[in-house]
Amino acid sequence: MVKYDTTRSDKIVNRFLSLTQKLEQIRMSFSGTCETDIDTFFALLCPAREADWIPGWNAEVLHSDNGGKTAIDCIFRTDKSNVFGEGIWIITAVVKNEYVDLVRVHENLVIHLKVNVKANDNGTVTGTWNIVASALNQKGNKEVAKLKKHVDIKSVLPKIIEHYLKTGKQIKKASLGVSIVADKVKNLISLGH
Repeated sequence: MVKYDTTRSDKIVNRFLSLTQKLEQIRMSFSGTCETDIDTFFALLCPAREADWIPGWNAEVLHSDNGGKTAIDCIFRTDKSNVFGEGIWIITAVVKNEYVDLVRVHENLVIHLKVNVKANDNGTVTGTWNIVASALNQKGNKEVAKLKKHVDIKSVLPKIIEHYLKTGKQIKKASLGVSIVADKVKNLISLGH
C-alpha cells in the first residue's frame, strides 16, 4: 500500500486550526407560501425579474446564455445602492421549478443562497430561502454581526413576493415597514401569553 505524503495539506489544516481570530458565519432559513403556480413563482427568481418585485433591487447582467433569465453560469453584478449590497453573483445550479443556487462574492463576505420551490396540492407554492453568509476577513465579521442583528429578511422576502404575486406591483417601502412592525408586535403579544 502506498503511503501518501500529506505534509503540505497538514500545514494548511494546522494553520487554520491555530487561528486565534476565527471568521464568522451565519446560517438562516425561512419559507413563505403564496397562491400562484410554480412556473410563475420560479420565473421571479432571476436577476432581471427580481427588479420587478424587490424594492431597491438593481443588477447588471454580465454573462448569460439566455438574456439574463435564471440559468446556470449566469453572472451578474449589484452595486452599493442595491438592497443586498455590492457584489458579483454567480448562479451555480438550477433545476427549473425546483431550486436556484447562487453565490455572491464581495471582498469581505461570501453569501451562498439556495431557493427551493415546491408546488403544494392546494394551488400554492412554498419558497424556502437557505442562506449561509461567511466572513472573509475582520470587516466581514462585522457584516455577519450586522446580519445576526437584522434578520428581518426572514419575514420580508416572503411578504414582498406574495404582494407582487397578488397585485402585480412592487410593494411600497412604507407598506413593508408597517408589515414588519405589525409582525414584531404580534410576536411580542404571543410571547406574553
